[in-house]
Amino acid sequence: MKSKTCAYCKREFFGEVKRTAEHIFPQTLLQLYPEQDVSFTPEKIFKDNSGLTIADVCAGCNNGALSELDSYGGELIKKQFKDEIDYDMKDAVIEKTIEYDLFAKWILKIAYNYFRSRKIECSFMEEYIPCILQNVELSDNFDIFMGLHINTTPVLEEVYNYQPLQICENPKLRGTSIGIEFLFKLPHNFNSITIPENESTLAIRFGNAVMYVIFWKKDCPVELKK
Repeated sequence: MKSKTCAYCKREFFGEVKRTAEHIFPQTLLQLYPEQDVSFTPEKIFKDNSGLTIADVCAGCNNGALSELDSYGGELIKKQFKDEIDYDMKDAVIEKTIEYDLFAKWILKIAYNYFRSRKIECSFMEEYIPCILQNVELSDNFDIFMGLHINTTPVLEEVYNYQPLQICENPKLRGTSIGIEFLFKLPHNFNSITIPENESTLAIRFGNAVMYVIFWKKDCPVELKK
């Protein structure tokens, strides 16, 4: 059953409040990688590269605040994170410039869209909606860790599993890697790290940028977040 209200502003779809389809992967990113199957869902593969959408967002939100975040995020990936990083650069210092508040809001938007598209319970995301839509202080109940994807195998990534657009829910962490199960299946107890007191975690890859996002439970002790 379709939602009767916008997932963001909560206005009812009626009259001037039009229902629209919001992309999970922003259109700007889909255009950067037209050769990719853009669905991350196991039961669907979108060969036309039109992208997975969710139709519970009003035109005002979709074409306003959400579009502005997509414009920022898309340009950021295009200019700084689009191309693969050569193996010879694995030990180099690579500088990137990010406007954190805009970037964090963009990632929160994508996470919220992802959860809804997968029909995952995500009432905990409600506290982040004002941050996404308005110029208000970001909640301290989430953390984003960011790194660069560098292929350290002797084989080009295109040969076996090139996926520059990925979202992985609750990825297993290893002692030296974030979201390593994007590519490899390892034994359950292989040097595993557990993140306690969280609502959910996501590993997101856009180009060579990899983000690990933790949504903490509201009653999570501050010491654990550190």
